[in-house]
Amino acid sequence: MGIEMYEGWTRGQLVEELERLRAIVGKLGGDADVVHKSKNERGAGRKPTLTSELAADVRAMKTAGETYREISRSLGISVGLAHKACHLPDDQGLRPGAMSEQISIFEL
Repeated sequence: MGIEMYEGWTRGQLVEELERLRAIVGKLGGDADVVHKSKNERGAGRKPTLTSELAADVRAMKTAGETYREISRSLGISVGLAHKACHLPDDQGLRPGAMSEQISIFEL
């Protein structure tokens, strides 16, 4: 059962069918106009590790002339994350304040 089922239908018939299906979804307690949710209710999934504070530290170290490898070793992050921190525009994709929740291995 797919879109082939509706071949040959007039616009009016399609509108009526759409309204009928929306009514069914409404009775089931759903929202017929919602196609995709961008986030789930539980907040599940991998959390970003890059914070605005960490990105600022990485950018400062890179400006001071350190290599990505040196930065990654001193901050305990991957080389790819150090590169990403330098190339993301204006805190895009960063999780604010997350670094304050974590304990660095260098603080132990």
